[in-house]
Amino acid sequence: MNTNTTHLQARAKALRLAGLLAHWDSLAATPTQLAWVVRLLDCEEQLRGQRSLERRMRAAHLQPFKPLADFDWSWPTRCDRETVQDLMGLAFGRRHQRHAGGHQRPGQDHAGVQSGAPGLGAGPYRAVHQCDRYAGRVDSA
Repeated sequence: MNTNTTHLQARAKALRLAGLLAHWDSLAATPTQLAWVVRLLDCEEQLRGQRSLERRMRAAHLQPFKPLADFDWSWPTRCDRETVQDLMGLAFGRRHQRHAGGHQRPGQDHAGVQSGAPGLGAGPYRAVHQCDRYAGRVDSA
């Protein structure tokens, strides 16, 4: 058994594909069959990753994001459209980045950090870590 086969079996074990592991010798006997097993593992990992992200998004109860272009500016009579658009353009973040610690990635605004959205793609620990880090900045400010 070579290292590649050992690595593939470890991936199958991590995915808990007991049937594949039980019949490994007959399912991965030839290079063609081994290529099929690689494709199967890739597809399974991709699908599970996507489903995991969707589960975390549902659990976070995030509402769908709407673009600012779809906002009804006639409804709030005292809303300053230019100020809101300036704030949403994140120009204020570039002006004050050196005062806020400068650890934000480009395009990451405070609302996104507060909601935990940036960390959802990286798993539950990352989402909580992002929110804790944001809360720490607010508390220390």
